[in-house]
Amino acid sequence: MVVAGLVAVSMAQRPQPCYAPEQFTAKAFYTDTERSQAHERYVTITYDAVNLRRHIAEVIKQPNGMETNYSIIQFFKEGYEYEIDYYAQECKREHLRSGFTYHSVVSNATWQGDVFIGSSAVAAGSVEVEKWRAVHTASGGVSRWAGSFTRTGCVPVTTIVQYPDGHTSSETIHDVVLGIPDESIWEIDAELCPIPPGKEF
Repeated sequence: MVVAGLVAVSMAQRPQPCYAPEQFTAKAFYTDTERSQAHERYVTITYDAVNLRRHIAEVIKQPNGMETNYSIIQFFKEGYEYEIDYYAQECKREHLRSGFTYHSVVSNATWQGDVFIGSSAVAAGSVEVEKWRAVHTASGGVSRWAGSFTRTGCVPVTTIVQYPDGHTSSETIHDVVLGIPDESIWEIDAELCPIPPGKEF
């Protein structure tokens, strides 16, 4: 009876997968090993799980001291993305190589434990974070996901995805603001990003 009671208490303490906010903007350290640009960037990420879109914006300081914008705009329903260098006035439109990665804990994820960011020994000096892992198997192969989320509110902190083709992307997220304050970020400049003849997709 004592053993059964201990098992029940242990299972009651094990957290259940949570659902992160469906739309938010945040600052992040972002890496993607398939990109030709420097792998690690400090960017602004806009996440839209309602419409399956992501916007990654970076401010780059040029050699002449000018600050210019670089954006990756991904439309997962349509299956393509725009990579725009506003300084060089260049735009690439390509097929997406992977599906939309939700900032939520999937139902088959395995809880890895909780950690404190900061120190639990200091009053209000820490935030409790849950760590999760999951493996996804699909027709395209196996992808591996790891993520951490605040225990309160399920706000994403880190996400790492290794895709079937071997490339990896990761985000370390902070300064999360709920919602999408500027919908114009999804608008594409038709003059800068024309669709070449025969390349509609």
